[in-house]
Amino acid sequence: MIQNTKNKNKDSFNNINSNNTTTINKFSLEVPKTHLEKSHIYELLDMFNKSKIKAEDSSDFLSKDPAYLPTKLKFNHAPKYNILFQEYVGYFGQFTDVLSQFANSEEIIKKVRTIYINVAEYSDDGIVVGNGDDQLDKIRDEIKNLIIHDPRYDSSIYLETIDTMIYCLMARCAELCKILINPNDVKQK
Repeated sequence: MIQNTKNKNKDSFNNINSNNTTTINKFSLEVPKTHLEKSHIYELLDMFNKSKIKAEDSSDFLSKDPAYLPTKLKFNHAPKYNILFQEYVGYFGQFTDVLSQFANSEEIIKKVRTIYINVAEYSDDGIVVGNGDDQLDKIRDEIKNLIIHDPRYDSSIYLETIDTMIYCLMARCAELCKILINPNDVKQK
């Protein structure tokens, strides 16, 4: 099971948006205020967990020096997701509690990594920093399609609820350095 590697990883954006309002910004994001129940988180994670995606093998599951999430998102050119993850921070603790109930929670994270590897930008040296917002959009779309096309999907679960769970899952994967490039791992020239 995945444990929080640092106290700040459970709620990375812990002192923002305390007035429960949506920030209007250059991205014109419309973030619905939804209620996310633990039973829905579990059900949606279970569908993704049982999806056809193969969990990517990696020797070291936890990064030894994970970057603070907002720093990582900025480094990877993902300002839209920096804002989105801040909007959904209130669900992160609840999400990580449910994720930790899965005996194979690492496999769930590794499946997201597999999707990332398929959408990442590459050079001859491997994965490079690209348009993080586009990469994260593709990951979100892939996860969402896997869930809504699962025969067990119950259409009474609102799409906003699915989006909320996916944003929490993606934020957790980014915190664990499974998606996007960790700026702390880039060699300084």
